[in-house]
Amino acid sequence: MHLKSDGFASHLYDPKREYTLKQHCALHNIAYADLGTPVSLELFINYGVAFQKKLVPSLQEVRVTKVRRTHGVFELELANGERLQAKRVVIATGLNDVEYMRKF
Repeated sequence: MHLKSDGFASHLYDPKREYTLKQHCALHNIAYADLGTPVSLELFINYGVAFQKKLVPSLQEVRVTKVRRTHGVFELELANGERLQAKRVVIATGLNDVEYMRKF
């Protein structure tokens, strides 16, 4: 399985461009091209994990149990009871906690 986007459009964001997909591929001797070379899902996942370990090494995984928007700010409630505010939120649900799936 491959991403729909080319290499140049598959970098994860960091303001200083410290660890792009191109840099990750060069470091691990993986073929890369800005255009024309498909980015495999496996490569992108490995890049994402390496990106997190390099740029956010103290990451703590906590489930978000509630998201609501109030006065232009998102309020997040975490499983550990902590509450946070954010200007932007990305929700990538995957298939976890699917209560009902309809078969076609």
